[in-house]
Amino acid sequence: MLTRIKRYFTDFWTNHAAQVRDSANSTLFVVLLSAALTVFLAFADGAGKNITLVTLLASSLKNISQQAFDTVNFVQSGVTLPHRDGEKVYLIDLDDQAVQQVAAQQAQKRHCEFKDASKCQANQMLYFNREALASILNNLSRFDEKPEAVFIDLDFSYPDPYSDSRALISALQKVPFPVFLPYQKGRENQDAFVLDGRIQHIRDFPNLCFVNHDLLLDEGDFKIRQLAGPKAGYPSVAEALYQVSRGNQVKAGQHTCNKTGQQAASTPIEISALVYKKLDRNAELQYWDSLEIRKAAEILQHPTDQHLYEPGLVMIGRTDRDNGDNYYTPISPFVKVPTSGVEVHLTSLMNLLNYNHFGKAVSGIYILIFAAITLFILQLAATLLVDSTLKLKNLLGDFLEIVLVWLLLLIPAAAIMHYQGYFLDYTLPLVALYLLRTFMKLHNPETAAPTSADSTSDGTSTSDSTSVSTSGSPENSGSSSTEEVQT
Repeated sequence: MLTRIKRYFTDFWTNHAAQVRDSANSTLFVVLLSAALTVFLAFADGAGKNITLVTLLASSLKNISQQAFDTVNFVQSGVTLPHRDGEKVYLIDLDDQAVQQVAAQQAQKRHCEFKDASKCQANQMLYFNREALASILNNLSRFDEKPEAVFIDLDFSYPDPYSDSRALISALQKVPFPVFLPYQKGRENQDAFVLDGRIQHIRDFPNLCFVNHDLLLDEGDFKIRQLAGPKAGYPSVAEALYQVSRGNQVKAGQHTCNKTGQQAASTPIEISALVYKKLDRNAELQYWDSLEIRKAAEILQHPTDQHLYEPGLVMIGRTDRDNGDNYYTPISPFVKVPTSGVEVHLTSLMNLLNYNHFGKAVSGIYILIFAAITLFILQLAATLLVDSTLKLKNLLGDFLEIVLVWLLLLIPAAAIMHYQGYFLDYTLPLVALYLLRTFMKLHNPETAAPTSADSTSDGTSTSDSTSVSTSGSPENSGSSSTEEVQT
């Protein structure tokens, strides 16, 4: 067995030594050129830079990297990630059915503060019925399997002219678990907040806290590839829920949430980029194995039958078409559906629970070595395919090599993102590889394959007065002179 393996590698080296050396040298130069491009991007790209040829080039490279991230994200988004953390997560979906159902019920009660009767119709109600939301909170508090914490992605500061908010205020005061709401700008580090247009004191709501729910849109395509970190002393939604799941206290402004937990380090969790999975809100099973989606309409219709069978983290938010909180994510162009804000927060939480970090472009000597080895192997494979099989030894062949290398890199890149939550950005190495190959071809044009119409498949050029002897002696081709061509 060992002899056969040794013979295989010996034959491979004998036949393809030139390609191996070429791939090794190219990989070395690509690593050096990629490092130079990284330094270039660090200084050339950024906010406040004047528009020049340099900044345009840096912006183009950044856009290519973002498209690579989106593609890798989509490739792995349809693969189920097994349940790792043991933490159950629930999304109570305020979808079109739930919104229409509670709006119709509220219209029948004729509780509406608008003088214009047309604004009191079910299809004109802008806010989700707060009495129905209070019913959902009371239902979560009723059973023994209570949530560990709940985030409600709704703004309650404005008065609701369609329903009475007293039931919601009472429910928020009595909940036995932490409830997080979006923090109110202008009232940071204060002991009061606005609910239903009225000033409320935080001391009257012992388990109520506020978190930063801002989302960051990338410049250019306005997609959400990352989340904002703590702001004005308020942690992000995902970080707050994650800390509660670990039994830690959450410091939000001057208020402490989950007081029964342990004091956690104040160092914020790094938030860089998100790994997305497709969410099918109508399916029982999700690609995040620990995620379960509950329909709010079913909870409201059958409150005694709908409860959490396992304690976990709960998010409540609108996903209906008129929620006004839809965004584009890396996988939105592929699935052709925008993503609601609560789904983005849900994705960030699943990243923390499954990877204990947010996916990010990896740096470090180990990743550099792994990337170099992977690039060398795949580049060699593409070179053998293009040069030996397709017989393309020109700029078109080099471009085809880059495309093949990128397609082959999708497999390990998607696997690493799926299982580890890291994004290995091969954009700069591929750009460096193509620049290197182009420069070599232009600098040494004699290495290009002959382009005459009568070139043979093995690169030997013939003409009407030229022939090749297979027996070692020239053959007479009918002309007055012959010439022996050695290959």
